[in-house]
Amino acid sequence: MRKNILLSMATMALALAGPAGATDWHWSFTPYAWLIDSNVDIAVNDRNITNGEVKFNEAVTQTDFAFAAHFEGQHGRNGFMLDGIYVDMSAQRQYQLGALGGPLGALSGSVGTRSDLTVTVLEGAGIYNPRGDGTGFSLLYGVRVFDLREEFRARYNFVTGGSVASRRYDASATFYDGMLGARFVGKLSDHWEASFRADASAGGTDLTWNTLAGFGYSFGDSGRYVMLAGYRYMHAELKNKRDAGEVKTTVEVSGPYLAFRFGF
Repeated sequence: MRKNILLSMATMALALAGPAGATDWHWSFTPYAWLIDSNVDIAVNDRNITNGEVKFNEAVTQTDFAFAAHFEGQHGRNGFMLDGIYVDMSAQRQYQLGALGGPLGALSGSVGTRSDLTVTVLEGAGIYNPRGDGTGFSLLYGVRVFDLREEFRARYNFVTGGSVASRRYDASATFYDGMLGARFVGKLSDHWEASFRADASAGGTDLTWNTLAGFGYSFGDSGRYVMLAGYRYMHAELKNKRDAGEVKTTVEVSGPYLAFRFGF
């Protein structure tokens, strides 16, 4: 599924970039290192362990790998952007369960869990900039796609009878959102700029919102190269129902970023 999404985004970019040689388009590509602090809360409501109800939360805080990049084209007042984020996370945890009602009476014990999660976030949006030069306020409108590959495993050790039960949850899914937001870029001097972006999306996800703010220093011919630094925060609420239970996933990713923008 992720490969199909990436292919669709690449096809869109090529289609829009086709007339670049014949018209006055301005392009930029920005790979960036996002030094993220991630927190993923996985809430599982499982009714099939003891014919009762087991509720627990798992927090994923270890980030194994992250990558991000941004591509943009602007022609006068109108343009478009493509943005991609890939984050790989995992965690293990051991904690106690309270008393549970079931066919054997009150049960209590412990549960050990392991979570493996990869999140791919892809954005495709139009840009409307009234000034036509990329500065000032711009309207952002488009789609955001969340591709969630999530595997959650739990091993229950019950005190009563010394019984053991294991469960595995596969909450992988793809969510499609409509997105709306705004961006501001202000020139502080010939070389320095400040930028701020805020947007929200919903539809496939319950709610996703994203903000970032930073500064840039331009150099080279006509300022075509820009060093960027700032801070970004993204929050997403996703819900996925399976036969084994409902899995609610809240993803929070935040931290400073460093980027280098190539203009052409």
